[in-house]
Order: sequence, then structure tokens, then C-alpha cells
Amino acid sequence: MTSGHIALVRALHPDMSADEPAAAGSDDEVADTCRLWASKAQASVEAPGVLERTARHSSLGEMTGDSLTLIRWGDVCVHAWDLAQAIGADFAPDPELALAALEWLVPFSRGLSSAGLFAEASDPGPDTGPFTRVLVLTGRLPNAHRALG
Repeated sequence: MTSGHIALVRALHPDMSADEPAAAGSDDEVADTCRLWASKAQASVEAPGVLERTARHSSLGEMTGDSLTLIRWGDVCVHAWDLAQAIGADFAPDPELALAALEWLVPFSRGLSSAGLFAEASDPGPDTGPFTRVLVLTGRLPNAHRALG
């Protein structure tokens, strides 16, 4: 998640210093760095005009800051679920946030699966809850029944 925050901030604000910290060191240092970059990411998307600015995604190319932010949210959302599964915890985002994750994923899902980033794309349809659709579209079908809605 930290690299995602860093990528978002740097894509939206290319003038940022490349020598700002990445997560490393003790657990406390890693947690502090994660909080730092999360707050920078939050501030970067709240800056005036940034969502309309053109940014470059490392593998998807140029897009608006708004699109990049949706992609980053979808990534964080899915990996939060992955981590929750790994430790036996539940994770289900707010329904509006699940819809935001789904919004960017549907148009990109076929390309992401053909690039080998996700399992074969299979959309269970609009009658399925948004977060369950996110999990299916990102190749997490075997555990999608654990998601809410």
C-alpha cells in the first residue's frame, strides 16, 4: 500500500522530491512512513485542480488525476481485503467506496487480465453487490462469497 500512496502523490505532483522516505526499518518506522504517505496522498487529491490534471500511470499511461485516484483506491481496497483474508479478519468497504473501486475496474478488467495482472476476467453481472464484483473481476472468485453484498 505504501508504494501505491507514493506513486499517486508522485504522479499528481511530479515536482516532489524523489528522496522522500519509503517504508523501511522497524515496525514503528514503517507505520510512520505509511501514515506520512497516506496523508500526502489525501492532501494531493484535495489540492485544487489536481483531479483534472493529466498524470501518468506506470503501466496504463496518461489519464486524469481523477482516474488515477480511482485506480489507486481500487488497488488499496482489493489489497486491504487480501490482507484481511491473510489474517482471518473481515473487510468490506463502505458501499459507495466499493462502487468507486468498481467504476475504474470494469473498463480496465479485460486488459488487466490479458496482461497477467489478474485472473481471467469474469463479471458476475450488475445484480451482484459491487464489492463482490470487484473481487470476481480481480481474480479473487474463490473467496468472493466472504464479501458483503
